[in-house]
Formats: sequence, C-alpha cells, structure tokens
Amino acid sequence: MEIVNSFADSQRFRRIEWDELLRCWPQTKDDMPTEGRKQVTASVHYECTIALHMLQTFQGIDETYRPKSVEIGISKHCCWLCEKYLDLLSRWGSLRFIVAGYQGKIHSGWKPPSNGPADVLERMTKIIRKEMNEILKGMLGRHQSDSCVIEQNLGSSSEGESPEAWDVASLMDWIG
Repeated sequence: MEIVNSFADSQRFRRIEWDELLRCWPQTKDDMPTEGRKQVTASVHYECTIALHMLQTFQGIDETYRPKSVEIGISKHCCWLCEKYLDLLSRWGSLRFIVAGYQGKIHSGWKPPSNGPADVLERMTKIIRKEMNEILKGMLGRHQSDSCVIEQNLGSSSEGESPEAWDVASLMDWIG
C-alpha cells in the first residue's frame, strides 16, 4: 500500500486506504497488513542478477559458440517484475533465460540491477509506471464498477509528462 501511495503522491493524487483498494480488488485481502506499517527493503532478485551476469559473460563470445539459452536454478517461481525483466533482457541480448516458472505476483521492494542495459531499465520504468497508473485509474472507477468511483481525475505528473516518459533516474529514486 505504501508503494501505491508513494506513486499517488508523485502523481499528486490523494492517498488510498485499504478499504478502498479492497472494494475494487477484493483479491488483495490476503496482502492487507494485520498491524502497523510494513518495512520495505529494496533489493535485486537473484534471477535478475544471474541473468545479467550470464548475458554480460556471453556477450563477447562469437555467436557460433554462444549458448542460445541459459537455465537459472532458483528454488521459487519468479515474480511478475522478474518475468518482465528477464523477457526484456532476453530480447535485448538474444539469450533466452529458463526458470522454474512464474508466480505472477508483484513483490514490494523489487529493484532492477543498476548495471543493466539502459534500454532495459527504461522499458522496465515504462512497465512499472503503466501498472501504477492502472491501479490509480482503477481507483477512479475507470476499469471497475461504480462502487469504486472516486471523484478526482488522474493526470500526468507535475511536469506534464506522459506516463511512458518517466525516466530511469526517477524510478530508481522512487524505488529507493
């Protein structure tokens, strides 16, 4: 909830309460904190670190000898953001990453590797920004039932930029 509200603050949108979010997305009830505020520590997930390292390692090798794919052995399924990052990294470097699977969840504190390709970081910024805007739009009732309508318009940021124009530095500052 702090992540959504941090983004809402950056968009000059009012803060959202758990009961409002639950009205629009009842499936989030399992994520609702039982007490107090949750401490969020930003970190790079292992699969992203390993994938980037493997890509950098194989980048200087002739394509004839370079593998087409790399299996990354981790004990859990990857989160939604890791799935997107691995996909973008694969397309950028022509190396497919194979993991056990994907769980589809977004974990607070996810952070991309800071030494990754700038193009990939910029595209991740766009993906995250788009998803956060969708949450706020949903809170406005644009994609949900009338029971979720909130009387406030979601605009672009204070600089008048489009949702896709958020830069990597802003994202990294916002993530922490």
